[in-house]
Amino acid sequence: MNTPDKPSLVFGSTIFGIVVLAVIGWIMLGGVALGLTSLYAGFLFLWYWGEVEGAETGRFLTSLVGAVCGIGLAWILQAFPVTFGMTGTVAAILLVLIAVYAHILKLLPFVINSATMLFLTVAAAPIILNQSDFTEVLASASLGAIFFGCVVFTAKRLSSRSNQPAEREQAS
Repeated sequence: MNTPDKPSLVFGSTIFGIVVLAVIGWIMLGGVALGLTSLYAGFLFLWYWGEVEGAETGRFLTSLVGAVCGIGLAWILQAFPVTFGMTGTVAAILLVLIAVYAHILKLLPFVINSATMLFLTVAAAPIILNQSDFTEVLASASLGAIFFGCVVFTAKRLSSRSNQPAEREQAS
């Protein structure tokens, strides 16, 4: 079994510092400036995209679309029973089951993916499901994704710029 190399102390400390600043930034922007109460949705996006997708820029949009779909499915579980009674409950459960089946078969991977299932699982937890304003959860996830995406894209760009002189020296 191959285990990934451990990052160096300098690299790990740099990443840790960036993460700490990004977390503080999101709390200040999302929580203080924008008044969002569901900051967890933005953090959940960061965790998923960073840990599962390796913060790959090519996986950003798929991760965001999946997160939005998962939040939408959780909203359906909240709204349909209230609006349509028992018929709404059955319809909501059927839609979730169809989404799970589509995920297993990888039928619509851009829309229904692991991010979808993560956000559905978290947002459908009874305490969250029963007490959430899903418009606000959607705003937190989307704005958090944009915020953390900008942080990661900027850090990657700065990192590639700082590596360019070293690459030029090695080439000569």
